[in-house]
This record gives sequence, structure tokens and C-alpha cells, in this order.
Amino acid sequence: MDRQTKKGLLIFLLVAGFLLAAGFGSVCYKQAHPFVYEDHLSDVVVSVDGRDVTLRELGCYIYVVEKFVDEQARLYNPSNPSEYWDRRFSAGLKSAFVVDMASSAVYGTCVCDLIYESMAEEAGFSLSDKQEEKARQAAKDIWQEMSDAQKEKTGMTREMLETFERRKILVAAYAKEYIRDLDFTGYAGNPQQLISYDGDYYQKEILPHHTVRYHNSCKNQIEIGQVTLGLDDAGSETEAVSNR
Repeated sequence: MDRQTKKGLLIFLLVAGFLLAAGFGSVCYKQAHPFVYEDHLSDVVVSVDGRDVTLRELGCYIYVVEKFVDEQARLYNPSNPSEYWDRRFSAGLKSAFVVDMASSAVYGTCVCDLIYESMAEEAGFSLSDKQEEKARQAAKDIWQEMSDAQKEKTGMTREMLETFERRKILVAAYAKEYIRDLDFTGYAGNPQQLISYDGDYYQKEILPHHTVRYHNSCKNQIEIGQVTLGLDDAGSETEAVSNR
């Protein structure tokens, strides 16, 4: 082995050793300092054009996404829903594990909704009395279906759910009008899908014009799929979920 090769091997071993030590140190730190979700409800998770979203506010999106995926998981394997969460869907470059897709849906939808909400308000859109009532009823339905443990862990309130539902209705109404003036030349697919959080048009033509900042100190420790699922009446996780 020549001198240059030995030098390259030494550098490789040093880098590999450093990465191994860093990874081990990270695992040890997390074990010694476990992330307690409820203690971070006021932490900012993401900012959209200077508008901060706390973990408490993001809880609306987390609950809805986790509930939806859990329903699919129980259809896929009623005896072991966690198998679905760990499943990988192959779709070319967009192949991903269900748990990662769920995480993308939580953050992506939240950011997308805030962007469209601001655009709708700037365009003069507002909800009618009928739409306001629809939002209140939808929020009431979610509030009633949530367990006390889920409400406690997420810090959810009825008012937050109403804000969440009003935003969804406003964005849907605005999007219906917005797509009429868009030029989708060069883009394939349904216009509604193209302007959704993971749509090509939104990703290339809309999102780049907005400033989105993720606060990773909190975001990276949130495990989507293990926030509102598997909670017993006391608010602790059941064995089925915590062992996933």
C-alpha cells in the first residue's frame, strides 16, 4: 500500500469514527433527555412568511393526519396497524415510508394552508355565515371524537379547531377560483392536485416565492404516528404504539 493510499484510508477511518461517535452520542443524549411533547407546546415549529406556528397549533394537522393514516392502517392489518406505518410505497423518485409521507403531509399541508390563507385574505376572500357555521360544526365533531388524553397531550382547544376548520374552508373556496386564472402548460395532472402541498405547480411556481423556516430543534424530535394514537385514558401510550 503506497503512502497516498494509506493517507486516504486514515482519513476515511477518522471520518467514519467521528460519524459513529456522533451518532452514538446523539442516541445517548436522546435517551438521557427524552423529548416530552407536552412540554414543548409553545415552541415554534415552523414559520411561514414570518408567521410562527407553535406545536400546539400544529396539533390540529397532526391529529387529522394521524387519524386518517390510522384508519388506513387498521384496514390494512387490523391485528397490527403499525405494519402499515412502516410500509414503503414505491413511486419512482417519490417512494417513501408511510410514516415519512404522513410527516410530509402534516408540515406540507400546514405551510400550504397558511400561504393560501394569506393569498385569499389579500384577494378579499372571507367566509359567509353558512361557511362559518360549517366550520363550527366540523370543529365540534372533531372535539367530540377526541379523547381527553388526546386533548391534553396536544393542548387542543375548541377555538383552535374552529380556526383550523375556517382556514380549510377559506383555502378550498379560494383555490376553486384561483386555478381558473392559472396556466398549467407543461404540467400534467389534475389542477387541484397540482396546487396542493405536494403538487408540481405549487412546488415550482408558488412555494419558492414564500419564506418557510423549520425550527428543527423541535421538529426533528416529533414522531408523527406516535403523538395522538394509542393513548389510554390516563394519557400514556399503549404498548402497541409505543413499541413501533
